[in-house]
Amino acid sequence: MNTERGEMDSLPEPTEFAWLADLQKSQSFTTCLADHPAKTTDFGCDGYTASLSDYHELLQLTAPDDHCGIVYVRGHFQNTPDAILARAQRPDVSGLKGSFGVQIHPESVFELGEKQAQGFVNLRWPYIQYDLRKKAAFHDGNSGSYEEISFVKDGTLFQIARIKWGRGGSLSDFDSANTLERETVKLKSGGKIQFGCPCSNGGPPIADSFRLRFEGNQLSCISELYQRRLDVQIFVNNLPQELGPPQSSRASHEVQVPDLSRTHDIDLYVGKPTIIVSTYALRDDAPINQPGLSELDGKYFEDIENYLGISSTSLNMTDRLWTALCSTNYESSEAVEFCVVGRCVEQILGVSSVPVPDDPPTITSASNILSSAAGETSTQGAPEDAEKEVPIALVRNIMTSQYVDVQSSFWQIRLLVKVHEFIRTRYFEPDLLETFCPLDEMRAAYLAKLRRHIRAILIWLIETDLRPRELLLPLKIERGPEISKYHISPARIQHCREQRESVNVDRSYNQACFASLAVWYAMRYCPRAITEDLKSKILLPQLKKAYTSVEKRRTRGQEDPTPKNDVLQWFHLCCLLLILREPVGQDSDGYAAAELKRDDMTKSQLKFQKYVTRLKTKQNEPYSLEHEEMDRLVLLGEELDLQTLQTPFTASLAEARAKQTRARIEERERTTKFNPGPKAWKTSRITSSGPWELSFLNHHSYLWTTKGENVRSSRDRCFDFVLADYTFMTSWDRADFNVVGTWWDLEPLSVFSATILDLKTEGKLKSAKSEEAVERLAQSVPDVPVEHQSTAKEKHEEDSIGDIISQIKQTLATTGDRGLDSQSKFFDWIGCHPGHSFHPVYLFEIP
Repeated sequence: MNTERGEMDSLPEPTEFAWLADLQKSQSFTTCLADHPAKTTDFGCDGYTASLSDYHELLQLTAPDDHCGIVYVRGHFQNTPDAILARAQRPDVSGLKGSFGVQIHPESVFELGEKQAQGFVNLRWPYIQYDLRKKAAFHDGNSGSYEEISFVKDGTLFQIARIKWGRGGSLSDFDSANTLERETVKLKSGGKIQFGCPCSNGGPPIADSFRLRFEGNQLSCISELYQRRLDVQIFVNNLPQELGPPQSSRASHEVQVPDLSRTHDIDLYVGKPTIIVSTYALRDDAPINQPGLSELDGKYFEDIENYLGISSTSLNMTDRLWTALCSTNYESSEAVEFCVVGRCVEQILGVSSVPVPDDPPTITSASNILSSAAGETSTQGAPEDAEKEVPIALVRNIMTSQYVDVQSSFWQIRLLVKVHEFIRTRYFEPDLLETFCPLDEMRAAYLAKLRRHIRAILIWLIETDLRPRELLLPLKIERGPEISKYHISPARIQHCREQRESVNVDRSYNQACFASLAVWYAMRYCPRAITEDLKSKILLPQLKKAYTSVEKRRTRGQEDPTPKNDVLQWFHLCCLLLILREPVGQDSDGYAAAELKRDDMTKSQLKFQKYVTRLKTKQNEPYSLEHEEMDRLVLLGEELDLQTLQTPFTASLAEARAKQTRARIEERERTTKFNPGPKAWKTSRITSSGPWELSFLNHHSYLWTTKGENVRSSRDRCFDFVLADYTFMTSWDRADFNVVGTWWDLEPLSVFSATILDLKTEGKLKSAKSEEAVERLAQSVPDVPVEHQSTAKEKHEEDSIGDIISQIKQTLATTGDRGLDSQSKFFDWIGCHPGHSFHPVYLFEIP
């Protein structure tokens, strides 16, 4: 391993990135919940994502892929959820645990001290600030700061670190001509890496061959199996750092385990910031048209403050938008609620969304096409043409289950629809930055972006053959060309085919039914997202196929139909009837336009309605994950507007089933006996039958159904599952071997966020008033009662998220214990709460 000392004697004038200094003090910053457990921090744009540890160390990059949906680059470690979580929750002090970004070398005289700030810029881009200090043996009384922001732009991950050592604060001015005093910090970049895809995820790194190439201050690692290339460049004060071997051995060469490690001795001038910019791009292994940059072009970052939403005039400063949704003099718990919702929306827009274009575009063109849909600069007034939209598929999660789950996609798009309606109807009080960028303009831009994203997801759902075995693939829409395999190696095709055969896909219900639910839900609650082109040119040709696909009651591989499948297919046919009731273009008769007969469809709908009528109402089994999914689906019927259908008893049956479900959830008893597990429940999934209290969504079901006086206590129990990045632990049932793998799923977070918005709309939780309510107040008599002011006691109860968690034990004693013997001992689910590290921390760890 060679060491290259940065040539800093001339001290060029670097791009200062002054906006990065103490970024945590800006309007766009939201602090994370540092006292809660963490997983990886995931972020991205246009299908390109990155994942960091809780200590801002790079663990994963992903990029869209024609054959498997996405491909990833990770550190060289086991691809199991537990291995990933352990690295996310602990610092890579040795530099040998799997991170492959830039960090302080273990042999440096410097080290990172306490975290001074950690959080997100506009709930999207991660930022962290450390104290910088010398190790005890070298301590001289001085100190400094190390702060870093990470973001994805044009298919490239940027990590910008600002290091300042010596006199003055992070923002103080300093004239370098007054001193030549300097220190040297040793940095480490790179590490051992692996390439992979969803087919190979979940086990050890797969066997592969790699080529390392060094051109123009750029290090490239090419995977022979995936035919993908990772390009890395590092700049210190605008000057590129040497990442290759000595000139005598710079030829491209092959390795079995690529090690990109490199050390750099960097000069720190006392009082003057040192800027380190590292870039990582995961691209196709095409010939390099441009060598690496000889120096960092400051013009590339001229608009970066607008892109990140840091500038006061930027429409991308969406933190202002989420803050404006809070009530006047809001409490911390209300802010946390909107942080959860906002963070989930940004995860959907930037992380789970994978563009599936008809023709694979270049990185630049893909960025231009999807920039407005992914959260970048707005294009207000742009025509909303469905045929020109790039379809977007939603993956279940970006880390452990990197494939499409249509059920998860539905709950994600449902949240986007609810967020659109909630933001659209709120009244915004002007804030301090109103003169620079009006909130109404920001709202219009954000709503337009949400509509484009909703429409792009619907296009993918409508025009894709949603067969369970194929959901691992980036399914090409039917109007698109076949997947070209000329650039895919035969070895990879064979490898992925073999791995897909072993993937366990739940076939107990027809996933395609969720697509019709998503279409009708968007038509009902976000009609502006549904253009005439989408209805006439994309949706209409697929309606006949959507109807004929559910003629069979059973799903493939199931001897008996499941209750969930019966309810889902009933809702599917109901939604088709509602969709066909809407006029399509010039044709007012949707049935005739779709070449369908109303009587035949009504008969099918009534047939499945009869199946739902016969479902048992009593539940004798312990409450499980499958019961929660079934209950959630039944309660969804209340939102589908079924009362407008002309078929007999449809609305009354949906209402009766929902009422029974609410009563069953309300009467659910606390666990007093453990059940054997895990076991299968009419499905190919094997899930734990542990205490229901260990599952986040089981507590959410009570929040969904509870009455007003119990809303806060129900919400508080849900918050006990919250993670540092405002996502949630799905469960901490250690009897479930895949419990950690579900922590990255966006479905639970989307369901909870939507319920929070519903409760705010109903007035059961606080938020900004609706514009309609403000207008009524303005037209009423002068003696209208003023808004209730919180008492000191109420403010204390809503003081902080930490207080919320501490109150949970007090509420447990009075919740859910009816009908149990007074001598029974309840299962202490709070006592099972994971610590800051889910896995044990050993005093002596093997590197």
